[in-house]
Amino acid sequence: MIFGAPFIAKTLLTDERTIYPLLAISPIVPIIAVSSVLRGYFQGKQNMKPQSYSQVIEQIVRITCVALFVKILLPYGIEFAAAGAMISVILGEFTSLLYMVYQFKHKKTIKLRTRFFTYLKSSKSTVKELFSIALPSTGSRMIGSLSHFFEPIIVAQSLAIAGISATLATKQYGELTGYVLPLLFLPTFITQSLSVALVPSISEAEAVANKSLIHYRIHQAIRISFASGQSQQLFSLYFPSKY
Repeated sequence: MIFGAPFIAKTLLTDERTIYPLLAISPIVPIIAVSSVLRGYFQGKQNMKPQSYSQVIEQIVRITCVALFVKILLPYGIEFAAAGAMISVILGEFTSLLYMVYQFKHKKTIKLRTRFFTYLKSSKSTVKELFSIALPSTGSRMIGSLSHFFEPIIVAQSLAIAGISATLATKQYGELTGYVLPLLFLPTFITQSLSVALVPSISEAEAVANKSLIHYRIHQAIRISFASGQSQQLFSLYFPSKY
């Protein structure tokens, strides 16, 4: 990502200024990888508190740092202010990771083995079962990541073909992703929270063949999702101009 940033910024995104945010956000990849493993561990243990608290901490740190860095770097140019916002994202994720590591050390119920690869060779059946779940899940996430990667490229290239300048195209895409889409997908925070919370519960119920509990949880999720949808419709009716 670091080595390909100049090509992505100049050729694919058609705006050389995006190289600074690309370089600034690149260290987040290993941070997200480790924090995702820890979140999956607590989720599997049906302990959602560490994950919830870490997300709150992440948002607080991110918003605070964005307000600080953007104010400091904006006089040097919008590209540096955007890079400061990306650094704020990294700091938020890293703080969340530190909290997750702290919680893992104090609440883990497993012993981390030093001879990991030796045990790995003697447990091929377990590894096979894990990969049968991990590979399809990773594949679906990979498709989503690729689509999100190509989205700004396609939009920028399309606007460039339409004769719009790179600066204006970047501004319009920023308005789309910064204002329109977050407002459009605002109610999805409820469904995403439900999906995270329901997976371990439904998995456990399936393991013990408790079909009634599975149906009950699914009906709960559907009712809550309908409620969020109705709230969004009422909001659009009463505030059509703002919506």
